[in-house]
Amino acid sequence: MAGMTAPAPTRWLAPLGRDVSRIGLGSVPFRFDRRDAAFAVLDAWAELGGDLVDTAAIYGGGESEQVLGEWLASRGARDRVVILTKGAHPDADWRSRMSPEAIAADIEASLDRLGTDHVDIYMLHRDDPDVPVGEIVDALHEHVAAGRARSVGGSNWSPARLEAAATYAADAGRTPLTSSSVYFGLAEPAQPYTPGCLDAWDEPVRRWYAANVERWPLFAWSAQSGGFFADDFDPARAAREAVDAWDTAPNRARRDRAQALAARRGLTTPQVALAWVLSQPFRPIALAAMRDPVRLRAAWDVLSVELDEAERRWLETGDEV
Repeated sequence: MAGMTAPAPTRWLAPLGRDVSRIGLGSVPFRFDRRDAAFAVLDAWAELGGDLVDTAAIYGGGESEQVLGEWLASRGARDRVVILTKGAHPDADWRSRMSPEAIAADIEASLDRLGTDHVDIYMLHRDDPDVPVGEIVDALHEHVAAGRARSVGGSNWSPARLEAAATYAADAGRTPLTSSSVYFGLAEPAQPYTPGCLDAWDEPVRRWYAANVERWPLFAWSAQSGGFFADDFDPARAAREAVDAWDTAPNRARRDRAQALAARRGLTTPQVALAWVLSQPFRPIALAAMRDPVRLRAAWDVLSVELDEAERRWLETGDEV
């Protein structure tokens, strides 16, 4: 595979002992019946220098992981890709599966579908605050000790639970959670995308991530707000969850401002929305799914775009700084 076409901003992840690209490729669209399209996106990703791919056991009932695993095997690319996958998602009726048994079953199944003996980052896809955090940390520690995961984290975990997990891990000599993933995009959620989803929109939460930028790097899922900023976004055709979460008057005003700034900066509206995420002081890693190489390359170009504080504030609130 070809190397990067241009130097790209990266984040140092201490548990992995390496840098990773600040845009992670989301794999929600990967399906057996769209395997060729997924492979084309992954090939373009590799040519650009991308190295982080985000997936989960729940995506397509495992199809996302399996398609990614087939691509890794066909390209001999496992050593060049940082795999972030997630497990222990609630069941179809949204009942908790936060147990050592469910975690073990999910990580073993994910490894089988991915065709690898370990993942680089293993996150729990939801939290269940009713489960003592020590039970969860103990279970994850066993998988790190067995070599199934190089590091562990929480997706849709609150700062309070992450701090509680850190305290327990330090006191008990267990592997700490060292990454977090919540929604963060220019569209402010009117409601959770699906039950249990958390976000980093509140100022106290952002300040917490800024204060803990090295301890818990933020992986911002749906960094482009489910395509809300795309020129062809159509509420009638978009996913119901996306419409309910993001299609509001304040967010439509943010989209108008992003379009205006895009015209001034020679960018597209989705590029401005992604640049707003990447330009935050706590330097999140943006996770974004791309359905074709053209959109992927446009997103990759944002790595060379920096928005200043005045631009970020204006996009978010409409206020001049």
